[in-house]
Amino acid sequence: MGNNVFNTNNVLNDPSGGGDDSGGGGGGSSQSKTYEDISSQANNSNTTFTTSNSFVSNSVELYYNGIRQRNPNEFTETNSTTISLNFTPKGSPSVLTVAYFTT
Repeated sequence: MGNNVFNTNNVLNDPSGGGDDSGGGGGGSSQSKTYEDISSQANNSNTTFTTSNSFVSNSVELYYNGIRQRNPNEFTETNSTTISLNFTPKGSPSVLTVAYFTT
């Protein structure tokens, strides 16, 4: 079973800076955040998970069974497509999802 990936219809500010969201003029770029279900990679022993797309550093939001995990307390971004957890998530029926800005 593959990962489910989708983009939001909501436009969020790019974490790389620039611009503001006050509605006034101002530069900066906006893009959609990608949400991905990576639950299929959880197998009661795996602590390293791979996203389908490269992500912007420090833009990852990780949720385990709906609870947001903190970076670096519960996970770290190993490289632009890999997340390492500081715990071992259980397999099914656990839900592991990520949200991130793509590069």
